Order: sequence, then structure tokens, then C-alpha cells
Amino acid sequence: LTRLKILNLSDNEFGEDDLTLNLMDALLKVEALESLDLSSNTGIFFPECLESFNLILMFRRFTHLNLSSTSLREYHIECLATGLRHCTALTSFDLRDNQFGSAGAKSLTQVLSESCTDLRHLDLGHSLDCFSGIPHLLSSLPYLCHLDLSGAMMGPGEFAELARCTSLSTLILPGTTPPHPSYDAPGVGHVDVGCVLERNSRMVHLDLGHHRFGSRAARRIFRATTGSEKLEHLDLSGNNLGSSGFRSVTTWLKDCMSLRQVHLSNNRIGVEGATQLS
Repeated sequence: LTRLKILNLSDNEFGEDDLTLNLMDALLKVEALESLDLSSNTGIFFPECLESFNLILMFRRFTHLNLSSTSLREYHIECLATGLRHCTALTSFDLRDNQFGSAGAKSLTQVLSESCTDLRHLDLGHSLDCFSGIPHLLSSLPYLCHLDLSGAMMGPGEFAELARCTSLSTLILPGTTPPHPSYDAPGVGHVDVGCVLERNSRMVHLDLGHHRFGSRAARRIFRATTGSEKLEHLDLSGNNLGSSGFRSVTTWLKDCMSLRQVHLSNNRIGVEGATQLS
């Protein structure tokens, strides 16, 4: 076992007991371990286990960690920060579905921006309630190509900050329920959404579903991606495009030759808009 490099222990119902502590002791002996998946073990990180896991983080050269759906909260992140500072080789980190909020995000962004600057894949979907601290983190991750921020509340200003990360090829950012307060404000045009693409020519997969930003922002997205040679997947579901916004789609589909998947459900397109596809 000491020669293992990849270990998947997801969804094994580890709980607060001696067996879980024995597992941590065993992991400490796997000297070659580089990739560890502990996802979907909601009871694994009780206090004694956290201490042992920090030692594992400190003495193993991890490149991939999956801690999604492990019920991590703010205090867990603060405890794990000690070990994460030693994970300088980390390239993929999955923390989805943990809901550690803005306070936990502050601790996380600090340690990742200081110690884990080689990250390529970062999944924070449904673990953050706001975008606070993320711009500073993104500026410290020059190689980041995959980012999942599902559930983070985003307004036009946050999209502008996100556009600064020009290394992204995959951005997963479906809207929140309820949506950002500014979305329903009179006179607000969500044109800043398009700047994510205008500044980033590497985008392959973009999920901007359910932001309700309307046809104006969608048209800017279409302009930004016209002639794109890399964009393959675009999700604009639930964005109130309406029949007028959908008129832009047909022209755009002809010009975006790289596109393989487009999702436009729940946009009030109607018969008038649908006929534009014929």
C-alpha cells in the first residue's frame, strides 16, 4: 500500500469513530500518495480526524484532492489551512457542496493564493454564498483553467472582476435563487456578463444559466463569441431572452463554428423566436 499514488474512498460512510482514525493512520503510511478522493463522506472530519488529516496534508505531495460533500464548515477550513499551506504541488481541488460561506472562503482564499498557485482545477460550487475574496484568489492563480462557482451570488460588477482571469477554459456559474438583487433593478443592463468572454479567447465550456439578465447581455455574449474557434459548450438557460433576444441566436449559431452544445431552455422564446431556427 505504501506505493499507492491514487486512492478513491468516496461515499463510504466514514463517521466519528476509531475506524476512521485508523484510516487516517493508514493514510499517513502511504508515502507515494498524490491523489485522494474522500468525497461524500459527510461525517469524516470530526476534531480528532481533522488533526490527523492535517498531518497527511503536511507530509504528502498531493496534486489532486476531492473533499466535496464532506460537510466542511468555516471552522473546518480554518483548521485545514495549516495542512493546505504545505500542498504546493496541488493542481486540482474539489470542495463542492460544503457551504462554508464567506468566512470560510476568506481563510481558504488566503491559503490557496499564498501556497497553491499551481492550481488548474478549482471547484467551489454551492460552498460559497458570495463572491467576496475570489478576485484576489484568481489573481494569484495564473494557470487556473477550470472554475466552478455555482451558487455564488453574482452581479454585473462581479462578472467584471471575473473577466480578469483570462486563463479560464471552463467556467461553471449558474445563477442563484433568488438572483442577485441588481437583476431586477430598473435600468440595469447586464452587459458586464459579456466581458467574461471578450477578454478570454480560451473559453471552451461556459455555463451562465439562470441569471435572468435578459436579451441585452445575451447579445453581447453572442458578439463576444462570434467567430470563436474554441467555445464548444454554452448554457444560457433561464435568462429571459424572449423572442427578441432569440433573433440574435440564429446568426450567432452560423458564425460560432466550434460550438457543439447550446442550452436555451426556459427563455420565453415562443413561436416567433422558434421560427428563427427554420
